[in-house]
Amino acid sequence: MPIIRIEALAALPPQLLAETAQAAAAALGTDPSRVWVAYRRLDEGHFYEGGQVRGAADAQAVAPLVTLSLRVGRPEAALRAALGAIAKAVGRGLGVDPALVFVACHEIPEGRVHTGGAVL
Repeated sequence: MPIIRIEALAALPPQLLAETAQAAAAALGTDPSRVWVAYRRLDEGHFYEGGQVRGAADAQAVAPLVTLSLRVGRPEAALRAALGAIAKAVGRGLGVDPALVFVACHEIPEGRVHTGGAVL
């Protein structure tokens, strides 16, 4: 149940969601159909970076913000691989240098997730 949330200034490219899910799944050793990806395009003037408010004209020059949320228990090597794979997929999909993509991983402790009708 890895969940990836992407926020960026650019319009959503058609293949970004599937390619990001596939890249993360490969790195984490899971089925891509179990990886959820959501994209939110930031409105004009709703992003501040580098000392200034940024807009759509800056889409390829500023960092897309990505959050990976998943339950605890993955090996450190898998987490690092997933962070890199997600940065590459998002960068490629948005036409941004992957080095600019900011990806943060939030591990969710046991008992802090509700899905499928149960707390896991």
